[in-house]
Amino acid sequence: MEYRPQILKKDIKNMYLSVSPDCSVVLKVPKNTPEEYINNYLKEKENWIYKQITKFKQHREYMEDHEEKKEYISGECFMYLGKQYRLKIHQSAKEYVELNGNYINVHVKDKNNIQKKKKLVEQWYKEKALYLFLKIRDEHYKRITDNKPELAIRKMKKRWGSCLYDKNKNIIILRRDVFGVKPLFYIDRDKYFAFASEKKALWSLLMKIDGMSFEEAYNYPVSRLNPNSQLIYDLNENECEVEENLQRIRTDYFENNYNTNLDYETCKKELEEALWDSISKRTRGIDKIGIIYSGGVDSTLIAKMASEYSEVILYTVGTEESEDIKYAESASKDMGLKFRKKIISPEEYEKYLLNVAYAIDEIDLMKLAVGIPIYVASEMAKEDGIKVVLSGQGADELFGGYNRYGKILSEKGKEGLKESYTTM
Repeated sequence: MEYRPQILKKDIKNMYLSVSPDCSVVLKVPKNTPEEYINNYLKEKENWIYKQITKFKQHREYMEDHEEKKEYISGECFMYLGKQYRLKIHQSAKEYVELNGNYINVHVKDKNNIQKKKKLVEQWYKEKALYLFLKIRDEHYKRITDNKPELAIRKMKKRWGSCLYDKNKNIIILRRDVFGVKPLFYIDRDKYFAFASEKKALWSLLMKIDGMSFEEAYNYPVSRLNPNSQLIYDLNENECEVEENLQRIRTDYFENNYNTNLDYETCKKELEEALWDSISKRTRGIDKIGIIYSGGVDSTLIAKMASEYSEVILYTVGTEESEDIKYAESASKDMGLKFRKKIISPEEYEKYLLNVAYAIDEIDLMKLAVGIPIYVASEMAKEDGIKVVLSGQGADELFGGYNRYGKILSEKGKEGLKESYTTM
């Protein structure tokens, strides 16, 4: 197995070796590092490099074999501008794609050539997107700038929230992604309908347009669109309807063994590969990243893995007697990573409490307690010129880290624990 490492000499103190999921090998070294030292270091790490490359290749092959694939046959469903269409394949001397009624018609020489059909469909999507976005750009860019901005179309791996206006039906379609990465709130008043990703934007409208006081606006029942849902607002009738559970989410993993070899060791391997893949995607090409660090298992794992790709600075926040700060500082020394801490005084805590409440639009004690360290650590990262910050948040939900899961297990057993996960 051959590989060609890319050597990057930078203004750093330590060496950082990384293997990305595309199997590229990058070694970042201090500027004055001798070539002989670099070669010896790479030789020492050779087994580790081969192991990483093999792991990523095996993972890629596994994902290619197991991912849900389109067959590009007549009758398959495809989405376009928020509407579902069926594919219809035609054998033809001329190859092209056209939209006709409820069908996306694919004209192709060889009806059995999946790759050709896929390429034609993807190219059609790209051309349609380019046409529509260029039209929108040309109509509106002068409101912002005199210079016509360039436009690039890139394929996204995941579906995110969206807002679409259907000119023919005169409706607005608001949609959230399956996991609800970005929140979406809305109000439906007699005089107007409004939506935003933050409640405070809607509070502002309630005060300006409806003449409410801040207290009245804050207590107004702002509606939230759930994840995996869409809202359709009819501008002619001034009515809206909400459709939920747009995409089926599997919750029957416990009842169905989709892979007969899905044993404990396989699960561990897949989890490790998923972590490496996730961290490499978020750190690739970035010299420095920050870690919101508590000294616990989750953030320590993220910090150690991220340090294989970039220079890492750990940020820890707490009060004078905080145990987290003591553990975090000790762990940072063990890992040989840069460490910054901030001890918050009672006066500062009150200030940050207000700042975080304003940022999250809520007065929820649990969310505020979690939000303050994140807010302060992000401030420190900004001071250091760091734009990407990672944390270990979310692991407790995924792996049963909260005490309540232990209580459920002891009181209701494994079946009760399974039920709590599939209904949470």
